[in-house]
Amino acid sequence: MQINKIKSPEKSEIIMVLGSTINSEGKLSEIAVGRLEKCIEVVKNKDDYLIVLTGGFGSHFNTTNRMYSLYAYEYLINNGIDTDRISALIPSVDTVEDATLSYRVIKHLNPLKVVIITSEFHQERVKYIFGKVYKDFKLEYVSSAYMADNETMRQLALTEERELKQLKETNRSSIGSSLD
Repeated sequence: MQINKIKSPEKSEIIMVLGSTINSEGKLSEIAVGRLEKCIEVVKNKDDYLIVLTGGFGSHFNTTNRMYSLYAYEYLINNGIDTDRISALIPSVDTVEDATLSYRVIKHLNPLKVVIITSEFHQERVKYIFGKVYKDFKLEYVSSAYMADNETMRQLALTEERELKQLKETNRSSIGSSLD
């Protein structure tokens, strides 16, 4: 399987879809599918774009024997996205690594703009992290909706609040990834 077919990278738009969870059998979560469907919606009317997918392995989101971003890649291909448009799979373990590990790829591609797709509940932390790492790029943030029961949404909000507080105080995620 060939993934890195980079075609005329300069002056394109990068769509970066942040990883999410997958079960032990390789089934993407509702949150993951929502982000990928948002990507399909965003690129549907664009001619000049490349896609970067994030997500590797981690006990908190992917315990399969394949990188999360490979599952995301297959989902997009199976839903009509041309393989030429997917230019990189980033083996990140959390949102901080989504930004830090993808930075050199994005810098090489030299896009006009980077559109970052994540879930609405995750947006504040994503803006903080990418704002620090991607200072020299024009960024746009697109949210996918996720509807769950009140308790699940409350837990997600608490996790986001805790992670953002830790990042602001230590420059590190709870997993140990560093913004430095």
